[in-house]
Amino acid sequence: MAQEELYSPNPTKSCFHCGKDLFNVFEGPTNQPSGALSFSSHGHYGSTSFDPMDGSWLEINICDECVLSAAKFHRVLHIHNSRPVVARDPEAGFSVLVGAMKVDTIVTDWTGGDEFLADSMGNPVVVDWDEIGELDPEGNPADPSIEWHRGVQDVVAEKRNMKERL
Repeated sequence: MAQEELYSPNPTKSCFHCGKDLFNVFEGPTNQPSGALSFSSHGHYGSTSFDPMDGSWLEINICDECVLSAAKFHRVLHIHNSRPVVARDPEAGFSVLVGAMKVDTIVTDWTGGDEFLADSMGNPVVVDWDEIGELDPEGNPADPSIEWHRGVQDVVAEKRNMKERL
């Protein structure tokens, strides 16, 4: 069977809970449902139905209405294990997300909003442009709790080049 026969550009799989028809935001072999969340699992130690340990996974879609309804009954967990790391550019007047700082995991009920947890978790860590991707003398990250986004050093290099040209 040809690859394109395996995928329908629209629609995608319906809502796992209510059966509502969902449609892909993008065309092609992807599962990016509009108005819904997509969840995947490579298996689970406690499962007796799916735990193949071969790299394959299952994927389900749940429409926004069903997720919000479940949140009202405290059936959805919000797990937070990092703080955003941003570089503020006072000259340009904006901030750029450049990484994440690992912190102790906090598990709470999700109530259906984009609210942040306590200030110590939700407020971003602010770094200077010169600190992005900083390494210690041995070539290790200067702050091992920060995971820099891929390509961020290229952004910093370009910014430095632009400053030097001015």
